[in-house]
Amino acid sequence: MHRETIVVGLAAVMGGMTAFMLVVGVVVSPFFFLLSVPFGGATYVMWQHATGRLVFDRARTRTAGRVRSGSGNPGFDRERRAERNRKRARQSNGTTAGVGVSETTRPSKREAFRTLEIEPNASPDTIRRAYRRRVKESHPDTDTGSREEFKRVNRAYERLREE
Repeated sequence: MHRETIVVGLAAVMGGMTAFMLVVGVVVSPFFFLLSVPFGGATYVMWQHATGRLVFDRARTRTAGRVRSGSGNPGFDRERRAERNRKRARQSNGTTAGVGVSETTRPSKREAFRTLEIEPNASPDTIRRAYRRRVKESHPDTDTGSREEFKRVNRAYERLREE
């Protein structure tokens, strides 16, 4: 049996006991109101833990101002990867690492419009539609597509999207 299932079951039992004590507190004695407070708190903590919202080791994962990987926070690794990718993108300045000289240069606006096969005075909506059409044609997974053409279309769209 999974640990989360057991904790959810215990939280449900504790919640039922809390509700029962609240009813008894109304009918019999206010003492049961005071007794229901710890049960309610335990129910809350177990439910938060079972749903993954409560992470106990958050305070222990900070060492010398840095957060260790595997901190128990499921979104942490995703955030860290996203930040690393943003940093790499800033460092590369729109160039493709490890590719020949002709592919590393950004296209001019005129070349970008020509690549997407649209007029230079096209609206952003027209640019987006042309980009989607060209990506479908040049995607490497299609029969007529090629990786170089796909990269060229992406660079052209990024160039036009900047402005």
